[in-house]
Amino acid sequence: MHFTITTASGGGSAVDFGSITAGHSVTQKVTLTNDGTRSLTFKNSDISIVDTAGAPLPNVAFSNSSFGDLGNVYQPEETATFDVTYSPTVAGATTGILTVIGTEFVEDPAPPRITQSVPVTGVATASIPPTTPPTSPPTSPPTATPTPTPTPSTGGSGGAGSGGAGSGGTGTSTGTGTGTGGSGGSSSSAEGQLASTGLATQSPVLIGAAATSLGVAALLLALAYRRSVRRGRRQ
Repeated sequence: MHFTITTASGGGSAVDFGSITAGHSVTQKVTLTNDGTRSLTFKNSDISIVDTAGAPLPNVAFSNSSFGDLGNVYQPEETATFDVTYSPTVAGATTGILTVIGTEFVEDPAPPRITQSVPVTGVATASIPPTTPPTSPPTSPPTATPTPTPTPSTGGSGGAGSGGAGSGGTGTSTGTGTGTGGSGGSSSSAEGQLASTGLATQSPVLIGAAATSLGVAALLLALAYRRSVRRGRRQ
């Protein structure tokens, strides 16, 4: 009559949970193998996990056994399983002993029993609180610069031309005086009209040409008037 205890971590030597962070948990599956020649019975009450002083080991518990509270019979070479979970709440090392008792399945009021034990170890490390990154102050959006509204330009007012009629003198002198006065008036009037259109500020050459043309026209009118006067005297 015999059975062995094996785990994924330590085989038949230990249930080793390794190192985990406090507040987390880790689970190991334990396998019981009936490697003897007699049928064995396992039940939940035959499993104990205690510390070195014999007290229940805190933060370590078993669950999900294949035999339950009523137990089950396992023939030679058959296996039974259960889980052992380590859930530390504070940092520190844990050491204990896992013990399983198998009972021979026979018609006997006091059947033979066999006990197997393996050590239990685990280390819990302190949890590190997450680091909160510094909070940057909110950035104000840039203030938009208003676009200036263009002011419509107004054209200059045209000068009013005034021409004085020549007076005094007789004969030719009178004709010349009249012609000159008319020329002055026409020139001033033309300059006023040009100024009102804005050409006076844009093209001084045009204004000068226009004034010259008006002066020539006035001279021609004066000569024509003078000839007319002479002809009248001859007749």
